[in-house]
Amino acid sequence: MGEAVASVACDDLKFGLLRCRFKMENEIMKKQRLSKGWTEEKIRKLAEYHDNMTEDEQAAEIEAALNDDDQTVMVVPTELVPAITKLINKKRVGRVPG
Repeated sequence: MGEAVASVACDDLKFGLLRCRFKMENEIMKKQRLSKGWTEEKIRKLAEYHDNMTEDEQAAEIEAALNDDDQTVMVVPTELVPAITKLINKKRVGRVPG
């Protein structure tokens, strides 16, 4: 993340802090490859949705996910995460997220 931030000139005060932040986030997103079916707009909407949730709403969403019979939550060794992620992605081929 440091190299993307360094490539953005933020010392011009007329842009203000928010404009500078937006420029940095935009630069970082340009360097990232998005998963199939995801767009910058979809990511912004998802972030906005979660940013505007109350703690009670967040807790209820987590509780609902933990009680979903179609999903399982488990602890696995960190070194296995890439292999597990790859397997899950193979199962999702052709399916567009959300």
